[in-house]
Amino acid sequence: RVARQVYAHLKDELGLDAYFNYLASTVPNRLRLDSFGGAALDESPANERSKFSTPPGLLEVASEHDSWSAALVQNSVDPRLAFARRLGLRAYASFPLLVDRCLIGTLAFGTRQRDQFSADDLEYLRTASNFVAMAQDRALYERDLERTVRDRPAELRVKVGELEAFSSSVSHDLRAPLRTMQGYAQLLMEDHGQALDEEGRDFLRRICLS
Repeated sequence: RVARQVYAHLKDELGLDAYFNYLASTVPNRLRLDSFGGAALDESPANERSKFSTPPGLLEVASEHDSWSAALVQNSVDPRLAFARRLGLRAYASFPLLVDRCLIGTLAFGTRQRDQFSADDLEYLRTASNFVAMAQDRALYERDLERTVRDRPAELRVKVGELEAFSSSVSHDLRAPLRTMQGYAQLLMEDHGQALDEEGRDFLRRICLS
């Protein structure tokens, strides 16, 4: 996953200890945890890790389309940072993943190594988050395209079946009036054929044989 790869590239350079990647959910106005990692999370019990799956206030912050950073996390009483305090993080920063001003998710980073991210650190992380947003949007597009290509044959089979059923119905509906027309043509040939010229009789023969 691209977020995990970006974190692996940045963690030593910026002293990161955790990352959290949330993506838009199929449920309206919800985000779902897509991937996460880092020493801070690996060391925490599984029951603790489950508590950051839906941190309070995340969607509200992300919906503002702006980053959110917090310093001195261990001294903070902000309920949105409760999970970060439990993980021993000292600084935290979250960035919206935007594509054409549409929110597709968030990417957050935390560190135990210092009490705040510098302005340069935040700009670096923002740039990395923008890259992740473009990569994830492309991945979502390719996934949807693959699903469309996969589902298209099934859709075409349904359409072909519908056309075959329609053709069969039309053929059946036309058969009865055609037989009636052939019957009248046969009677006309038998009873009045002598009154017609050769061209008229040829027309009748064509109707009877059709």
